[in-house]
Amino acid sequence: MDAIEVARELTGDGRPVPLAADERRYFRVWDSQSSRVIKIDRSHRSHDRELSVIDALDGVLGIPFVLDAGQVDDWYWISFADPGPWNLTSLRNSEVGARIARTLRQVQELPLDGFPQPVLTNALIQSEYTSALRQLRPLRGRLHIEKSLIDGLFGIPAPGGSSPRPAHLGAKTRQTFIDEGGNVTLMGWEDAGIAPPEWDLTQVLMGLDETSRTGSTFSKDTRLNQGPIDLHRWIIFHSVRELLKLANSYETALIAVPVVERIERSMRIAMLEKKSA
Repeated sequence: MDAIEVARELTGDGRPVPLAADERRYFRVWDSQSSRVIKIDRSHRSHDRELSVIDALDGVLGIPFVLDAGQVDDWYWISFADPGPWNLTSLRNSEVGARIARTLRQVQELPLDGFPQPVLTNALIQSEYTSALRQLRPLRGRLHIEKSLIDGLFGIPAPGGSSPRPAHLGAKTRQTFIDEGGNVTLMGWEDAGIAPPEWDLTQVLMGLDETSRTGSTFSKDTRLNQGPIDLHRWIIFHSVRELLKLANSYETALIAVPVVERIERSMRIAMLEKKSA
């Protein structure tokens, strides 16, 4: 039995639709006149972690509403109230930017003891960046990445952030759902933890396009005041991790092209030296 077969068992009409958030784990299903979203996971630990974090997020606007959860054979599932048909790749406006900002502000204000450890400090982020590059180097051929690009990335420092706070830490662009009323729901809390707020904020801003009106609204509402060098180092950090995931998933080189182009644009600024105050 695979994930879509599990989803088929859990739906009224037997026709689950894979979603862009993660076509291997997210499915929209219909029961009579209503729809819901089911997330299916092979990992019991990841499943329990997500439910625990969502419970800790009680009262935060923009958090998924759990209808039910359970197990089918070796698969674990969570059923959510349908968070809407769109994501940040299909719908962006100032109101969406403001609502994502509000959700992340509320998350960051929560007490640290409700979120999983360890705390991701700047030192650990540096280690994560270096490790991702080292793992990506022997896999670059899968995505047709030039050796010179990887070599250049080793010369760019990892980003740094402020004091760690509760954070989402997962993918944002496709896991931010938007309904017909413009309400925003941030899914995918199994990777949540404690990290500098800049991790989440720059990841959202990258998905919105930092130069757009939506991006400007988001930056203003989150009080994100990253200089261009820091901002582009964060963009590179997120993009390198994204490339590593694509390589390990044996995705086609074509899918990696926009990520590589994003890195190349950011490298020109990220490699600059900061001026001392």
